[in-house]
Order: sequence, then structure tokens, then C-alpha cells
Amino acid sequence: ASPEVAQLVARKFGEALMDLPDLAPTTKPYGLNKPYSGGPIVWMHGGKTQPWLMIELNRATYIRGEQTGDTPIQAPNTERIEAIREGLWSAIEDIVSTL
Repeated sequence: ASPEVAQLVARKFGEALMDLPDLAPTTKPYGLNKPYSGGPIVWMHGGKTQPWLMIELNRATYIRGEQTGDTPIQAPNTERIEAIREGLWSAIEDIVSTL
């Protein structure tokens, strides 16, 4: 996506989720161009000719406690996941109406 669209998406998602405090410590509420190494997924589904945006959420938004590769697997907070879904969908509707 163009830089302007990527910035709009990041801002709208940040605004939609800003009232949901993290369940574990994090550094920033959202970031732009600081991806997790999931790029191959985008290439697999999108190929080289399509613009894509990959949206990633920090697990601290829906799982309590420390979030490292060494910590035991914890069940997600399903109520929080529903609130995240609602916030993201609201942001998507807002983004589409803006473009």
C-alpha cells in the first residue's frame, strides 16, 4: 500500500484499540514498519504484484503475563479478543469510508 494508506491504517487501528490496555508490558501501542518476520505469508498469498498491508497484534493485548519464547503457553482472553475484533472492524469500516 502507499505510505499514506499505511499511515492511515496504522492511525485508525491505533485509535480503535487505544482504550484497551495491554495485559502485559509492551513498548509502544502501535508501530509502523516494525514487522514480525511474517513476510513470507504475505508473499505466499499476495505474490509480487499486489500491494499488501500485514496487520500484527502484540500478544500482550489478549494474553496476560510475560510474553517470551520461554514462557508457558497461556490461554487467550476471549472477551478481549472479541473487543479487539470489534475495534478492528470499526477501524476497517472507517478506513474504507475515508478512501
